[in-house]
Amino acid sequence: LRPAPTVLLDFANGLVYATANLENLGEAQAWVDKLRQAALRLGGYTMVMELPAEWDGRLERFGYIPEALPLMRTLKAHWDPAGILNPGAFIVDQD
Repeated sequence: LRPAPTVLLDFANGLVYATANLENLGEAQAWVDKLRQAALRLGGYTMVMELPAEWDGRLERFGYIPEALPLMRTLKAHWDPAGILNPGAFIVDQD
């Protein structure tokens, strides 16, 4: 048996962080889909923060485009102009 996912609850900010060691893209997609369904039922959303390089572009990071995305991009550009913190975050096609 593999270890259960690790979960961190940030009650003050209304955030839940979850991590799991998944073996393949299909398993990861199913897990993220379940998290997204639960989050949407509660008025939230799920964002993939980190994934193996070979899954990048194949596993949807956002699944939902938050209304605050332009603000998040502006803040990231201001505070992290070199893009070294959380690479790949806030890069979402809005088409």
